[in-house]
Amino acid sequence: MVYDWNREGFEVHICLDEVEQVGRYVEVEIVAPEEQKEKAHAVLTRVARELGLEQIENRSYLNLLVGNR
Repeated sequence: MVYDWNREGFEVHICLDEVEQVGRYVEVEIVAPEEQKEKAHAVLTRVARELGLEQIENRSYLNLLVGNR
């Protein structure tokens, strides 16, 4: 499932993923120009907090899958 909406001037993309042998994940993303990086990060942090997301996972699904073996 993918959800898109505008938040504080940014297009926020939220993707709910269920990856076999890895688990369920929520991706929250904003694509923004470099000069808006700090503001975009603050918006992402607020959105994640509002959604109850607390753990950050930076590894790709492939890396997570390989790590599970």
